Amino acid sequence: MKKLNKLGISKPKKFKKTAAINKLDKLFSLKVRSMGQCFLRGMDKVNCGGPLQCAHVIGRGNKYLRWHSYNGLCLCAGHHVYYTYHPEAWREIMMKTYKPHYTWLLAHKETTITFNELYYKQKLSELE
Repeated sequence: MKKLNKLGISKPKKFKKTAAINKLDKLFSLKVRSMGQCFLRGMDKVNCGGPLQCAHVIGRGNKYLRWHSYNGLCLCAGHHVYYTYHPEAWREIMMKTYKPHYTWLLAHKETTITFNELYYKQKLSELE
């Protein structure tokens, strides 16, 4: 239950960065997986199968690109696991099948910004 101050007005909830990041991850994953099929199905010799997953083209550690629409691909578990452990093959398949977006992502990989409450709220509004 919310605590009320002396005037009977409830205090606004404090922004929680960790909660915002978790919510962004969940919403982004749902959006990417809504594609409905593996992006790489039939494009390589990897056995396609398993549940659909959200795969980041550039790793999740890059928070500037973490929730960018170009940076998420819907992959089956088979492709996701294979390319996680074969990064050179990942670069090759991205240059072959996703070149314009992959090139853009690489060009913006070193971009830095200030991550504040406004940034996270803007990203949440984009994904909701």
